[in-house]
Amino acid sequence: MNHKARALWLVAGLAVAGAASVAQAAKPSQTPQQRKAAMENIKRNHKQFSASQPRTIAQANATKVRLAAGGGAMRAPTELWNHLTVQRDPQGSPYQVETSNDAPASALREEQTK
Repeated sequence: MNHKARALWLVAGLAVAGAASVAQAAKPSQTPQQRKAAMENIKRNHKQFSASQPRTIAQANATKVRLAAGGGAMRAPTELWNHLTVQRDPQGSPYQVETSNDAPASALREEQTK
């Protein structure tokens, strides 16, 4: 490509980018009712997801699916999820603790202080 062609492509790209930003700026903002409806939709989706999430491995096995590429997938049971919490040591400094459902946070804290 010669320099004139590159310059032409560069100018065309800038024109498209400028037009896109102007079009986005001209888009009217959401009304309070639209924002409230969007938030309600997000809350409803979150509740539906939480309700359908399997709690045990046996329940998760029922969600197994075979993928087109030959692999498999399933939803992870909540009993296998780890949890992060922030606690304070006796001096008042915060520290982060990761727990799994098979080890309580107090046991992990005792292990860290040894």
